[in-house]
Amino acid sequence: MNIFDGDNLGESKVPEFEGNPVLKTNRFMKEWFAQDKQFTLFDVGCYDGHDSADYIHGLGLDRSRVFSFEADPRIAEYYREGHAKLIEEGKMNLVEAAISNVDGELTWYASDVIEGTDSWGNRAAPSGTHKYPRGHMEHHKHIAFTERKVQSMKLDTWFSQQDFDLVDFMHVDVNGGEQEFIEGACDTLNNHTKFLWMEFMTKTGHWDKAEPGVEMLTNFDHHDSVGFNQLWINRTL
Repeated sequence: MNIFDGDNLGESKVPEFEGNPVLKTNRFMKEWFAQDKQFTLFDVGCYDGHDSADYIHGLGLDRSRVFSFEADPRIAEYYREGHAKLIEEGKMNLVEAAISNVDGELTWYASDVIEGTDSWGNRAAPSGTHKYPRGHMEHHKHIAFTERKVQSMKLDTWFSQQDFDLVDFMHVDVNGGEQEFIEGACDTLNNHTKFLWMEFMTKTGHWDKAEPGVEMLTNFDHHDSVGFNQLWINRTL
């Protein structure tokens, strides 16, 4: 889900969550992001990058940068095609890998291409997950999946190789792989990430053996839920 839906919020400052659940999250983040500083944001499972671009344009973060992570090379090509200018300017940065609890090769279940647009009006594109999509195939019989291999890494491994030590905001959408993501990102999350906005699809039955893994978010407090999405705030940063 895009947290920037319903962006006409005026100038009011709303430190507490009130009203429409999508707008209240948007108001909270808009107020926090209004600070005059450079922000570093992560978009894990970025699809074609439309959310990554929204962080730059929707919140007016022209001085900031987004690191986008996507495992499927077909979708990564959509990302590069659609955001060439922001990539050239260094505001959007694509990392082509699955982010899980594995450093190395990973089995990936890639869906076929669906024609048209999705429910948010974005161009429909193939998607995928490293969790076997048994329930997904039962619910959406028109979508076929192909098993393939992709490169994977733990977020902790990637982050340890970077020249910065703070993530201001992390958006995670990993299609049932929440537990494996958190297992491979515990240090980055608990010690280096201020805000976590994460989709938890573990109760839908779409993917085999999907667990939320929230017990590993030891430095975070749950702040709000919007549908399958949850906002967590690091109490130590």
